[in-house]
Amino acid sequence: MSHDGARIEGVVHDKEDQPVAGATVVLIPEPKLRFRHDLYQDANTDQLGRYHLAPVTPGEYKLFAWPDIEEGIWFDPDFLKDAEPQGLEITIDAKGHAVANLKLPTEK
Repeated sequence: MSHDGARIEGVVHDKEDQPVAGATVVLIPEPKLRFRHDLYQDANTDQLGRYHLAPVTPGEYKLFAWPDIEEGIWFDPDFLKDAEPQGLEITIDAKGHAVANLKLPTEK
């Protein structure tokens, strides 16, 4: 599997378009594969708002960023139902490389 692994990287920004240090970025598989917890990945942004996920299994995902979130809550279907519209759809090919810059969700 690792020989086909892809990578995703980018920067998380706030509403003023400033990089956000310490945000949590979570890669969540498409709905039919959400029972596969091995496909989920998470990372925290560095001091410049950058994140890096690798190796990523090829497939269809949604990518999310949150400033402060309880570890593992993204496995809760009720939480995801509300968060789903904020996710960025992304398709990853074998040995692919994607750059996905994210914005933190706005307060309701």
